[in-house]
Amino acid sequence: MRTGVAIFFGIWLSAISLPDILKEFPQAEKCKRCHESHYTEWKKSRHARSLTSPTFQQYYKIYLNSPTGKANADVKDADDCLFCHAPLLFAYPEFLPDLRKAVLEGNPPLEGVTCAVCHKISGVKHTKAIRQRITLTKGQSFFGPLKDPVESDAHESRFQDLRTSSDLCGACHGKFENPLACANNYDTYTQGWAPDEGVQCQNCHMGKKEGIAATDGPRREIHNHWFPGAYYTDHLTQAFHLGGKWKEDGTLYVTIENRRERLKPLGRIPSGHNTPAGCAPGTGMVLKIRFISGEEEVGTAERFLGIQRKGDFWEGSEVTDTTLKPGQFREYFLSPPSVNITEAVISLYYIYFHDPDGRIKEEPLPALIQEIRLLRG
Repeated sequence: MRTGVAIFFGIWLSAISLPDILKEFPQAEKCKRCHESHYTEWKKSRHARSLTSPTFQQYYKIYLNSPTGKANADVKDADDCLFCHAPLLFAYPEFLPDLRKAVLEGNPPLEGVTCAVCHKISGVKHTKAIRQRITLTKGQSFFGPLKDPVESDAHESRFQDLRTSSDLCGACHGKFENPLACANNYDTYTQGWAPDEGVQCQNCHMGKKEGIAATDGPRREIHNHWFPGAYYTDHLTQAFHLGGKWKEDGTLYVTIENRRERLKPLGRIPSGHNTPAGCAPGTGMVLKIRFISGEEEVGTAERFLGIQRKGDFWEGSEVTDTTLKPGQFREYFLSPPSVNITEAVISLYYIYFHDPDGRIKEEPLPALIQEIRLLRG
């Protein structure tokens, strides 16, 4: 055995042991004892699977074996995926090699984006260098949005303005010109309508409700902790409005509405950032139109909304960007086949990942966001 190195659950640990790390940043199960409702919500969130989702684990391996990954193998700010997928690395960067090995073996020894990590963030910086973005505070202080937290024997609760600001989310969900980052939600959010109107990420992705923040605490207004986003169809459905009509000249007019002034009367809130957001391979929305004659499908048309690249993943140069921008309106004019068309079925799908080379197995199926049928009189 190497001097000064211990083995825990088959993982080599250098300088710091896993029990020491978990003492500072305990697993969510420990928080469940007092915050059961928050824990239950978090458990079904994407945050809870930030290290364990099959898509991430496969995507991560593809990156490490890509020309970009290999070229940056010895660069200080390379291999930064794990800093956002397991933010405790901001406090323990020396644990990176051990965690990388465990993730590649499909057996990470800890949770990724978990309660203690998020609530111990004491500061963020929006820098190109990912490893400089988050400051984690060790100790018993947990930061939250409540100005009058109930005292607890478990830990010290402290109010922090950052909790209700998009700046908090931007640390990991922002690209900031870093070619290795896979999320640009925050970057495109800052360029849209939401900041000017005081709408933060938390407004849409941590909606408020009445409940108790902790056992024996008072009923008050609290936030949800399942962070609904693109992986929740109901959430996507509320962000847009699909429309269409037949024109007198026989063409089909299709619209995707994302303007706030038009969606507000419908009880919807337009997406506050680009849709799709992020730089994952193949991510996009597909507008599919099926032309029907009687009971037979006689033609189809598709329009892709997203970034198309020439080449592999983020390494390829951008060819087109048809991403739906915040508050944008999109319209399409389509000519049906020259037969007796009786109706058109218009569907809007969200594609999460798609690797044409077939390297990502178990790709999430496209989600149907909205669908309408237009009879032709």
